[in-house]
Amino acid sequence: MLRIKKNMAACAFGGYDFDACTPRAVRKLTDHLPRYAAFSYQTASHTPQSPRIRLVVAFSRLVHPDASGSV
Repeated sequence: MLRIKKNMAACAFGGYDFDACTPRAVRKLTDHLPRYAAFSYQTASHTPQSPRIRLVVAFSRLVHPDASGSV
């Protein structure tokens, strides 16, 4: 199935990828997580030389596909 808006449903969570970020940037990001309903983890392609982090955040409401670009 293609990732196009007509195939998408409203969603209560968003996923954001941070590729090739520095260890300092990762620390800054995770320092702010406790104030949100969110978590982060290292992706399968993460290496010490090329850190890759995924951030998953709970939205306060369902976000419909048409509005997903503005979140």
